[in-house]
Amino acid sequence: DAGAAVGPREFRVVTSEGVSTVGQLLVVDQPVQLEAAGAHPTADKAHPIKVGSVTCGQIAAREEVDAYKLELKAGQDVTFAVTSFRFFFKRHSQVPPIDPVLTLFDSTGREMAGADDVALADPILRFTCPKDGAYTLLVRDVDYGGVANAPYVLEVREGPWARVAWPSAVPVAATSAAGAIGWGLPAGPAPCSGLAAVPAPRVSLARLQVAGPAGTRFTNP
Repeated sequence: DAGAAVGPREFRVVTSEGVSTVGQLLVVDQPVQLEAAGAHPTADKAHPIKVGSVTCGQIAAREEVDAYKLELKAGQDVTFAVTSFRFFFKRHSQVPPIDPVLTLFDSTGREMAGADDVALADPILRFTCPKDGAYTLLVRDVDYGGVANAPYVLEVREGPWARVAWPSAVPVAATSAAGAIGWGLPAGPAPCSGLAAVPAPRVSLARLQVAGPAGTRFTNP
């Protein structure tokens, strides 16, 4: 549905032989594209992406590296977030998922930043761009492994990013404000969406509304 809340979803496939085990997918509010076909392991072959986009890819073979290129402006705060391991940790997996890491390079090939194991085994990299230019982001397995059926989602987003809700419990009755720890967030509670009244305790996804020079922005869920 066009009005569906963003965030992870669990699903089952109903077939003539029964109902499948639980799988997971991610609902996002930015344009989605598939990674380029064929190998793109280096800056000269990197798949172009933009800030404000989501890319679905795979580290499908050992020693595979996926390179992405994008243009950034000085002072721009960008979050690069991978969801991969989190698609699999809720089920018994016959094949271990990848353990992804992120590394960012400038146009000269100098390593600028990296991230590993921020959200369980998934990396989230927050980067404040020091100068205008072309940058290359590499996605790979920490041990250069690869699994054909363990995909990843790469989000590239400007603005505030929430890592941990604080406090992590709210009343069952509706509430209109919550806090979080992360990047670009206010110190105290902020208005949020997604915390409507519920009949019983449950896990809920909420997005904080953060006011800034560019207007009000929503965090990730």
